[in-house]
Amino acid sequence: MALVSFIASENINQGDVVTINPSGLLYKASAGGERDARVVGIANNTGQANDLIFVTKDSYFASSSGLAPGSSVYLSVVSGSLNTSYTAWLDEVFSTPLSTAYLTNVGRAVTSSGISVEVAKSVSIDVTGGFLLLEGGFFPGFILAEDGATIELEN
Repeated sequence: MALVSFIASENINQGDVVTINPSGLLYKASAGGERDARVVGIANNTGQANDLIFVTKDSYFASSSGLAPGSSVYLSVVSGSLNTSYTAWLDEVFSTPLSTAYLTNVGRAVTSSGISVEVAKSVSIDVTGGFLLLEGGFFPGFILAEDGATIELEN
């Protein structure tokens, strides 16, 4: 298990998706802002401000629930939370007043309670109009449509 440790800048719960601020302190990540969407990993323990928090990075995190094995999990607009599908992420973003959101693939569900944490670089999405999201950086070989459907590409 790849664990890294940081000092918390706020209350963080086990399972929160986290990032670091310019001072190097840990806080809950969110898809609502560019800096907030720079995910470090998933908090492995619960703590308050100034506590040491261990973060699962590029490894297996086994304390989630309700996951569909094989599906991707994305950073939520809600601080520290995950969306279990692209469609759920999109629905959540469209229910906010955001004009831009940051799609961050946090990893892939391996079991109904476990995630293989493999954070991808955030993609800025202009949610004020239609868009086509090419998933070459996340899942080579297909295009992810706005409704969550996939279009397989020839290799």
